[in-house]
Amino acid sequence: MDRAELEQMRHDPAHWRAGLVYHCARDPRLLVPMRMRGTGYSVNFAQPRASLVLVGMIVLLLVPLALPLASLSRTTLIAAVLLFAFNVAVLTGLCHWEATRSR
Repeated sequence: MDRAELEQMRHDPAHWRAGLVYHCARDPRLLVPMRMRGTGYSVNFAQPRASLVLVGMIVLLLVPLALPLASLSRTTLIAAVLLFAFNVAVLTGLCHWEATRSR
């Protein structure tokens, strides 16, 4: 499947629920850019692994936020914020890679 066909599927309003949830069984990508470039990524919920990826992303982002609750020290809070920022950067990079890699 070439890039033009993937882009055509991504822009088709029939594949979007409420403008935010992407569902296209023909699209092999797990993560796709939102319809308006630069606004983020959406999980392709037609893919069987979509739920696992979504749960993994949520866990990865919530773990650093839960660290300060275990210990209310300033160092732990700073470490949690840095870990959260790192996780966001990694997830953003992985989403970009998955959505733009050639098949």
